[in-house]
Amino acid sequence: MLAKRVLLVNHQPLYRAGLRLAVEAAGGLLVVGEAASGYQAMQIAERTRPNLLLVDVDLAGMSGYAIVAALIQASPGRSAVLFAEDVDHAVYDRALASGAAGAVSSRLTGEQLARVLRRVARAQPLFWEPEPPARAAALPRSRMSPSGLTLREIEVLDCVAQGFSNRAIADALFVNEKTVKNHMTSIFRKLEVDDRVQALLLAIKRGWVDFTPSP
Repeated sequence: MLAKRVLLVNHQPLYRAGLRLAVEAAGGLLVVGEAASGYQAMQIAERTRPNLLLVDVDLAGMSGYAIVAALIQASPGRSAVLFAEDVDHAVYDRALASGAAGAVSSRLTGEQLARVLRRVARAQPLFWEPEPPARAAALPRSRMSPSGLTLREIEVLDCVAQGFSNRAIADALFVNEKTVKNHMTSIFRKLEVDDRVQALLLAIKRGWVDFTPSP
């Protein structure tokens, strides 16, 4: 049976609109939320509890891989599909490592997307070859999972990656600046770093974040 509740994560509103139409046309699916970034995805997922995530790889701040890893870690029963403009072995490997069912091209037609969703329903891989890539089995899931960080701390880290100040993070997450500072202190302690620059560099190194500040 196909998953019923879908969360779309992509920074382009027009693309999300087209994806929503294609998903709903496939039948049996309900789009319960749309997000443009990692922290929005965390907030919406907590409120709507989707069981299927359709996430773009290239986002401002936290990468789509890290978003999928965090949301599946929070609710292991979820399924996920990652979208990329070009899908190769590297993208496929990272998608599997994040916990997604696989990765597919963002240029899919509506008919192709319906086939993807049917494969997800049967727990089948979405990008495959006659011989499964050996590298996929060698990548530990923990490489892509922000282990030890809470979902709120991941939201804060995503905002840092987008170049937000503490005040901007507080406004985005509807908390006060003191709360943001407390979260930052906790992130520094867990990542064993001294400041936000070191935290960001470590997150980039571990593949959690793509440093693409919002304009």
